[in-house]
Amino acid sequence: MPDRTSFFEHETWTAGVIGLGYVGLPLAVNAVQRGLRAVGFDVDEAAVARLRAGRSPVEDVSDAALQAAIAAGLEVTADESRLSEADALFICVPSPLNRHREPDMRFIEAAAVTVRSVVRPGMLVSLESTTYPGTTEELLVPAATASGLRLDEEVFVCFSSERVDPGRNRELGSIPKVV
Repeated sequence: MPDRTSFFEHETWTAGVIGLGYVGLPLAVNAVQRGLRAVGFDVDEAAVARLRAGRSPVEDVSDAALQAAIAAGLEVTADESRLSEADALFICVPSPLNRHREPDMRFIEAAAVTVRSVVRPGMLVSLESTTYPGTTEELLVPAATASGLRLDEEVFVCFSSERVDPGRNRELGSIPKVV
């Protein structure tokens, strides 16, 4: 397997976060706190306006932490084309069950369409949303490779379960993560 360490040595590494809810917003804020640039995308323009105004809807992210992240370079947008600047995309969209208690894949499917439109060579695409086994291969690999990029050579796709610990006051960085 080729050496990929240079991927992490960029001085201006940019994280793109799709979905700015209880998983995506803390991830984007944490990225900026650790010195990365972050572009946070959400389809809800009213939510984007509230976030840009420094009002956090997420208990784990205070208004002050959000405002500090924005001042430090977190870009919050409803313009999906801004995600093309990212070195890595983190998909943090809802994955609820429908009325038949089956996975409602609409949000992940919409994120896959977004990936298809912004993916570029060298990009990592990570699905963080809770979903059934096979979703990454069924939805994200085809989206990431639709333009002809070669998987594991020109574009990289993985699943890495969301890093939240509901009901516990733990720093995001202290929660174990497997990619």
